[in-house]
Amino acid sequence: MSDIDILPDGWTTEPLGDISSAIQYGYTAKSSQEPVGPKLLRITDIQDDSVEWTGRPFCKIEDKDKGKYLLEEN
Repeated sequence: MSDIDILPDGWTTEPLGDISSAIQYGYTAKSSQEPVGPKLLRITDIQDDSVEWTGRPFCKIEDKDKGKYLLEEN
């Protein structure tokens, strides 16, 4: 069985370079329940192919760094 045989219906594979402008570890910051910046998404927050944004913590980040780490649609 190949990896492609275990993908959910409707999913396809794509080279990472075609779907990402940069591949990097991510942003490291302490999380906060206070709204001090954008919401912090951790890999463990992704469950059943979605994210429940309610209750996700926030994190401080400098404006100059946001462009490197904010998620974009699609």
